[in-house]
Amino acid sequence: MKLIFLYNLDRSSNLTRGRSSKHKSHKRDGKMLTHDENHKIQDNLKDLQNFIFNSRDIRERTRGKAVRLKLLGLSNQEIKNILGVSTSFITDSQRKYTERGVAGLKVRHKKQQIYLTDEEKEEISGWLHDL
Repeated sequence: MKLIFLYNLDRSSNLTRGRSSKHKSHKRDGKMLTHDENHKIQDNLKDLQNFIFNSRDIRERTRGKAVRLKLLGLSNQEIKNILGVSTSFITDSQRKYTERGVAGLKVRHKKQQIYLTDEEKEEISGWLHDL
């Protein structure tokens, strides 16, 4: 069951736990959402699904899946069991998505520090200049 469910998260833009997302009613804090709120969630789910499907980085796909499952109303414990991630991974992914949208789920590479001294840089520059 889990494998089929995870496949649906990766490859289908309409499936959510075996049902069409068009017919999914959302609740927040036990209250039914308005039509506009429900429509916004549906748009977010579609954006996340496209992100998950098109991302080549497993970390990005996992972040997207965690946020998508959270939007679908699953608890952190359920998400942990499905994806095999920590609670902090789920909350960090949710926070990044809330702050920056799908762009916040992308892996950001840090610039590498240069460990050469100024003297070593000058020496290498001299070698390259002599070529």
